[in-house]
Amino acid sequence: MKAVLGRFMTGRWLVQPMAREAIPLGLGKGKSRPKLRAVGIGGAGCNAIASCGFEAVALCNGTDSFETPPYHRKIVLSDDSVRFVRSISPRLLSAMDNDAARGVRDALGESDMLFLFTGLGGETGSHLTPGMAHLGRRCSGLVVVSAALPFSVEGVGRKETARNSLPRVLEAAHATITYPNDGLLKLAPNLPLRKAFKVMDSIMMFPALELSQVITRDDLTELRGDLAHVSELRLGIGEGGGLNREDQAVADAFTSPWFDRPMDKVPMAILVVSGRDVDQYILSNVLERVQRRIPHAAVRYAGRSDPSMGDRIRLMLLLGYAP
Repeated sequence: MKAVLGRFMTGRWLVQPMAREAIPLGLGKGKSRPKLRAVGIGGAGCNAIASCGFEAVALCNGTDSFETPPYHRKIVLSDDSVRFVRSISPRLLSAMDNDAARGVRDALGESDMLFLFTGLGGETGSHLTPGMAHLGRRCSGLVVVSAALPFSVEGVGRKETARNSLPRVLEAAHATITYPNDGLLKLAPNLPLRKAFKVMDSIMMFPALELSQVITRDDLTELRGDLAHVSELRLGIGEGGGLNREDQAVADAFTSPWFDRPMDKVPMAILVVSGRDVDQYILSNVLERVQRRIPHAAVRYAGRSDPSMGDRIRLMLLLGYAP
């Protein structure tokens, strides 16, 4: 599995459906692009949005440690504001008029698709994310949470905090992509912890960057319907080159350490194939190989042009797991 860092070129090739279970993204009548917004919650979430290529806001308290790019907005909540937001329901928060409520509503803004980035285990991310995901449904058509779960070495307390907050996040968001941090150590067991955090930041941003290139407003309603049947999503990334590049990319993606459940239990998947020349032939080959591995899944798919890939292709694969 290849972790891909940085920003990506725009452009896409999309084809007609190849099977009942495979439905393309990006072919809506108007093909209008949704308004996107990313919100980083707490130190881990704010670090994750550093490479975001669309509108992004960092929401934190005074003790969260991270670097904010100059083109991102930053909203700092006081400790009292954080405690207040934790203690009140999203329904009441939407009607309140104080610094805490205004700060949260300002961070969420108005969007068609809202990405919330967070680290569960810390105080800010664990306690604010569920309420913000609930509130986000009022101002966005699709709310996607990307949540990193603590490394084992971070201690029992952080793992317990994350374990308690995760079910509330899963219930609140339309979709939640989870990243148990220990999975990264399976890919690179000798990676220093500080560097591992930076790599995880880039991995968490990757699905948002890929989806931002292919999704249209017309996709959002159908995606919400598909995602209602899954509790959480997991990410796999694969690359391939040469004559067997489709085989390599699919096999590589399925080595993801986060794919830790039976493949015949996967009800839904989203995939994006990127390359210099992604045509119907390449998409058909990738879809066929993916569907063999997840035979009962409905698949949403897209292809897009990325000249930087040269003769190689890259597969971004999100598997949805049933509750």
